[in-house]
Amino acid sequence: MIIVSRVILWVLVMPLLAVADDAARQPVSFSASIAPLLVENCQGCHGTKKAEGSYRVDSFEFAIGEGDSELPGFVGGNPEDSEAFRRILSDDPGERMPLDRKKLSTAQIELLRRWIDEGAMFDGD
Repeated sequence: MIIVSRVILWVLVMPLLAVADDAARQPVSFSASIAPLLVENCQGCHGTKKAEGSYRVDSFEFAIGEGDSELPGFVGGNPEDSEAFRRILSDDPGERMPLDRKKLSTAQIELLRRWIDEGAMFDGD
């Protein structure tokens, strides 16, 4: 009876684990995950109406582009060379982004890091 119970449990749990594992292997979507994060946390100061440091995040091209620092915001495969990401991680209150707002959560930061590590790809129209 114990063996049958374990087999039934295994049959029920394994498909759920497979789905979770599949989701973890899917690339991070710029359109579904990164763009909404940037809009919510960054676009207020880095958008069409206001572009602090001449840096914008209201399109993929602008987000990976340069601002006044002349350093690219996000560099696929290279978080260390991604100026926007560096500022998100900064401990300097005058430099950390978003400025004068709550720091991004660990989950948000890890999502950005994963997207950058995966190549900072655009998956929209």
